[in-house]
Amino acid sequence: MKKICLPYGKAKIPVDIPQKNLLKICLLKEVPGVKDNVKTIKEAIKHPIGSPTILEIARGKRTAVVICTDISRPTPDNLLIPPILDELKMGGISDKNIKVIIARGQHRKMTEEEVKKKVGKEVLERVRVTQHDPDNNLFYLGNTKKGHELWVNKDVVQSELKISTGNIVPHRYAGYGGGAKSVLPGISSQESIGLNHLQVETGEAALGKIEGNPVREEIEEAAKMIGLDFIVNTVMNDKNEIVKVVAGGPVKAHRTGVEICKEIYGV
Repeated sequence: MKKICLPYGKAKIPVDIPQKNLLKICLLKEVPGVKDNVKTIKEAIKHPIGSPTILEIARGKRTAVVICTDISRPTPDNLLIPPILDELKMGGISDKNIKVIIARGQHRKMTEEEVKKKVGKEVLERVRVTQHDPDNNLFYLGNTKKGHELWVNKDVVQSELKISTGNIVPHRYAGYGGGAKSVLPGISSQESIGLNHLQVETGEAALGKIEGNPVREEIEEAAKMIGLDFIVNTVMNDKNEIVKVVAGGPVKAHRTGVEICKEIYGV
């Protein structure tokens, strides 16, 4: 018998498996986190992939929104958002004209303490922070190629510049997390989210699959429809330490992060 400890929440559960039934134990590659999180984030933002810089995009615009992840994701938004705000300010958009919207999709509403922990005290003091509601304050963008109605957060639609954060990790529907997932499901309606997720029934939506994945394809179509300008995404190790930060175009920067993620999570 082989004793294996399976992670379960914050604990581990021991399981005995007969040796004849054990083919292989697959573990994440041990990759160290970066030495300086803030420096790594700023460098990525200053040198975007497949996109002009935030500074360049911001020029001539008056309002901006930063879409961030909720408490269910390990994304270090408290570290990612401040340098984004700094770039927007240098580009001519003042803090009073910037909103941070927590993309909770269909997840429960976060508590005040959870919001504070997620975005950090500095962000709460600088800009207005709200949580997306999948049932209210929605705007109809049109239908996707699948014929699905796309309803999204009205505040995001009305902002001239749209930036999102995220964490790239294998995802059972979308292939990988991060990228355009901040839009769909992040800031979409209950119905739009449901229709997108139902495409798992095609059998083409799978863990680690990007090309030919209808869930991921519609997610990126939604981001294009709403005009997502820029993403800042992390790739993390099994200790939730930052290994890499990718920033820039919602598709190109995401794909770069996916390749790095494969090296850590893939077998």
